[in-house]
Amino acid sequence: MRGKQGSLVFRGGMILAGACLFVCAVGVPLSGCGLPWPLLLTGPAMSSLVQSLNHDPRDSGGVWFGVTGLLSAAVLLYITIGSGEWSDLATLWPVFPAAAGVSWLAAWIARRDEIASLVMALVAGVASVLGYASVTGPLGGRGGTSDAQSVDCDPGGTGPGIPRSVAGTESLRC
Repeated sequence: MRGKQGSLVFRGGMILAGACLFVCAVGVPLSGCGLPWPLLLTGPAMSSLVQSLNHDPRDSGGVWFGVTGLLSAAVLLYITIGSGEWSDLATLWPVFPAAAGVSWLAAWIARRDEIASLVMALVAGVASVLGYASVTGPLGGRGGTSDAQSVDCDPGGTGPGIPRSVAGTESLRC
């Protein structure tokens, strides 16, 4: 039964993602979103995490993928169905190296003999702190201000939440 838990989690995630896609396809409006596509990442991520924790010895690569996938999906869901906008990624990007660092830390906790995971967690943590400092101002950022040009989205042509064109430093408002 232990090996089938990950498979069940994966199937459940895929059913949930399929249900969301179906609801969007038939035109039922979801709260403030077009398509919660990051849910497609949660199924494989949860499956990987559960399966890798059930192995003996634990699979640190699977733990890393699972935790990274879930944390990244959470940030992307904040943008697609939450109150965030795509232009917020200009200041939120340090969250992704931080998520990778937390994932490497989880991988090291799963297998403490893999010191490389701990080293990578520290490197990713430093990178995310430097990225945050860069975005907020101390390392040359503009403190969250931007003179970027806005790009409108074409809900009819390319789908909800998908920009018509992306160029340079333009921010997206979908």
